[in-house]
Amino acid sequence: MEEDTLAATNLTYDISAIPAPPTSADTICYKNIRLTALRTDPSCFSSTYEREVAFGEETWGERLSGNGKAVFVARRARLPSYSGDGCEKGEHEEAPFVGTLSVVAARALPSIAIPDGADRGSSYFIFGMWVAPDHRRRGVGRKLLEAGVKWAAQDIAEALGEGREDMYRSQVPAEVFLTVAASNKDAKQMYEKSGFESMSAELEGGGAAKEEIWLRCRLTVSGCT
Repeated sequence: MEEDTLAATNLTYDISAIPAPPTSADTICYKNIRLTALRTDPSCFSSTYEREVAFGEETWGERLSGNGKAVFVARRARLPSYSGDGCEKGEHEEAPFVGTLSVVAARALPSIAIPDGADRGSSYFIFGMWVAPDHRRRGVGRKLLEAGVKWAAQDIAEALGEGREDMYRSQVPAEVFLTVAASNKDAKQMYEKSGFESMSAELEGGGAAKEEIWLRCRLTVSGCT
């Protein structure tokens, strides 16, 4: 029992973006973790397991492709002795994904509702944040969030074609938005520690349900201010 506890404490994780277009192995791994998330914590998502389990491979591939978005995943760092339910990748077996997060530029989703006062050309949204229960409270969510925010900062700088410092001094700041269930205090606290802040009541909008809270962070070179 003590050895199992020690092993869990010493776990490390690799955070990476799924390449676009994705490999077949990455698509399978993402499909697995997404469906597991929907089945495990259905109240955390607007979609359902029943809806997405019917998706074909083309639909899953489309979710991982396209401009103005990135899907980040967490994978337990593979040990030489690793064996288990993994995803095939060439001749090697890769550890399965244990966490995921998607970040999408508002300009890539012209039909999505955005919070009042937000600028569609410089706003980003985080969707589908989830970490497997056995890997929670180990910093996986925070690392996924940091990777997503950093990608957004790089993407907006490239999209505007300006120097980063000029962008951060602009009158319309680049921001990242997300929603969290009002009852999910642990997640809200994690987001706030990562630089996100709850939006004031008069700024909340964009179609968020009453039981959800909008949070945002203003982008800087290193992440959230």
